[in-house]
Amino acid sequence: MPTPLTFESIAELRRQYPQLRDDYFDYLSAVGWGETEAGPNIYSGPIDPEEIYGPRDEHVGIFLLGDDFQGYCFGYNTETECYGEISDDGRWEPWGNDRGIRHYVVEPNENAK
Repeated sequence: MPTPLTFESIAELRRQYPQLRDDYFDYLSAVGWGETEAGPNIYSGPIDPEEIYGPRDEHVGIFLLGDDFQGYCFGYNTETECYGEISDDGRWEPWGNDRGIRHYVVEPNENAK
């Protein structure tokens, strides 16, 4: 069950990551982090893709926000201002700008379409 973050924790994340979208912070505040009912996992805060995939030039400007427990990580690209996924082999797959975090957690099987 997801665990909502406190107001103080959200404020600190906003301070550290001002380039992330409001819907991400709103989700962490209202629903929280952890495994969602639809299956994906949302992290309690952004992580650098290097922690999982090692150093790669194509991951510059990307923060990982969750994963699907099957090798794909959900992230946000601050340079193109869109969500997307990094595949199990490390390839970034951007989504359209109309796709937000709720699309990932509510429709995990349709997220890249």
